[in-house]
Amino acid sequence: MEQKLLSIYIGKDVTRICEVVKKSQTSIVVNNATEVSTPGGSFDDGYLTDIPNIAEAIRGCVFGRGFSANKVVFTIASKKIANKEVVIPFVKGDKRIAQILEANSSEHFPMTTAGDFIFAHSIMETFQEDDGKKLRLTAVAAPRDLVECYYELADELRLTVENIDYVGN
Repeated sequence: MEQKLLSIYIGKDVTRICEVVKKSQTSIVVNNATEVSTPGGSFDDGYLTDIPNIAEAIRGCVFGRGFSANKVVFTIASKKIANKEVVIPFVKGDKRIAQILEANSSEHFPMTTAGDFIFAHSIMETFQEDDGKKLRLTAVAAPRDLVECYYELADELRLTVENIDYVGN
């Protein structure tokens, strides 16, 4: 079950890269870590504005330094990512929950078009109320174009995106 991953956080001033081995759901071992200055003008509130330049900076600090993972988890720092605790009627399955969140996105998030956002959730608890069973979720909405630039960076680095997280989670 061991899985080797790169964890990459790109900030305005610094980019942090860490290689970890996920041994189980609760056990992670850090194999290697480094940081490099984020190239000037290549980052704007989470958006990667110069992907080739950022990719080159990352390659320069991991090449020949013992990093060997081919999967990546990005952590995004942006004020454009919204999160909220949400209560919905009980449904089974992540797909159904995602459909409900997207259909009711304007109730939970200040946005005009749900299609421009990517939604994610995690179940905090299931509970019973007078009108039936409910789910309490942490719901997250991120601009689609913001998330897509991290997938472009992964392609540029020839890495597979395992997951995307955000600062504040």
